[in-house]
Amino acid sequence: LSVAMGRFQSSRSTRGTVVDRFCRIEENMLANLAEMRAHRLGIDEVVQRRKASAARAMSELRQKPENIRLVALPPGINDAAAAVPGQSKSMKERIAAMEDNAEGNQEVMGGHRKVLDGIMAIREEGKAMKAAAEIIASGGSAGLSRAAEQQDEPEVAEQPIDRVRLVERETRWMSAAMSKAAVSKAKILEAQRARAAMAPTAWSSSARPQSASAGGRLDSKATRPFDRTSRPQSAALGGHNAGADGTFRPLSAASAGRSRPLSAVSRGSRPSSANSLTARCRSIQENVDRNHQTLQSNREGIEMVVKLRQERVQKKMEELLESLELPIRGLRARTPEGE
Repeated sequence: LSVAMGRFQSSRSTRGTVVDRFCRIEENMLANLAEMRAHRLGIDEVVQRRKASAARAMSELRQKPENIRLVALPPGINDAAAAVPGQSKSMKERIAAMEDNAEGNQEVMGGHRKVLDGIMAIREEGKAMKAAAEIIASGGSAGLSRAAEQQDEPEVAEQPIDRVRLVERETRWMSAAMSKAAVSKAKILEAQRARAAMAPTAWSSSARPQSASAGGRLDSKATRPFDRTSRPQSAALGGHNAGADGTFRPLSAASAGRSRPLSAVSRGSRPSSANSLTARCRSIQENVDRNHQTLQSNREGIEMVVKLRQERVQKKMEELLESLELPIRGLRARTPEGE
């Protein structure tokens, strides 16, 4: 009646007491722990078996390296063909594996390099022995002398050709440079002669007579060239005009307004601030002298360079003659032995 009415019913009759349930849980945990320990022991046994088989295979390969077949080898740890492990590794472990792989590759490449070096040494030794056998078979000392001459000929023939071309190139440059230097020197001398011929006329034309008084009479003093310090008398006297008796009187405003500018003979047309012809000629002369000094210094530098070039050409010629004399002496020394 109580079950039909939905009342609460205790689980003691179906599940047992709390102590019984805890005991069952403990037994289940102990069973799981034993199963996990068995699995772990099995995994360790498999790992040890694989390590033993790998060590046995490596020992066999070391004893007989000719039986190595790359196709039969299993993929390595870092090989692309190897299976990807289910558990990812850390960056440190992967870098350590890459370093181990690089060291192994370096060792393998070093072994290959040693093998190749040995092969090359054997080939060179075989070539040398073959050449010696051919020389001995061709005639002994005569064959050795011919071989020595064949080895010496290319060295003697190549070196003089390069030196001869070098000497020709240097001499060609020297001829062109010396001709240009001679032309420039002739031009400088011609300019100097022209300047020396024009100097007296230029200085004589600068001397002009001074202006006379208002009446048109010339001054009784000797004429002198107009320089920067000399000025017209009207400007020097501050606007005073000279009379017939030599006395000066001030100009009136009317006469000053009616007066015309002084003529070129009286040198009143040029302002007092302008440079005179003498000063300009002097500056031109200084500029010409300065240019002449520069050209002279440049000429000395060019002559020094030409001298150095000539010495270099002479040295090359001496070396060429010495290089040509050495094989001739050797040929003369070997001629009696060949005969």
